[in-house]
Amino acid sequence: LFSLDPGDAAKSVRDNDPEASMQLKRFEPEWLAGTSVGEVMFQADYHLKELSMGEHEQPIVGMKSCFEYSEAEGLETEWSAREWFVVRQAEIQVSDDNVIVPCLKMG
Repeated sequence: LFSLDPGDAAKSVRDNDPEASMQLKRFEPEWLAGTSVGEVMFQADYHLKELSMGEHEQPIVGMKSCFEYSEAEGLETEWSAREWFVVRQAEIQVSDDNVIVPCLKMG
């Protein structure tokens, strides 16, 4: 699991520490932090956030940004936009010549 969680705004104001309000990378299990797999999870999560905010052209026909959903449903209607990858199965394999190969089944 990877999540980009909100920082502590109250601590930022109290301690005059602007970095405390920054978002925090959270990995579960914690050992994923600092690994290549963890970094790929972070980059994928960040890219999905950019897609949901309309920063890039949508890669799938029919996929919409949160702004497109908001406009379609009416700007006065409350909405929530979340997108994520679902990994159904993940394993690391080693080839005959000792190359590590990640294998994923997405859902």
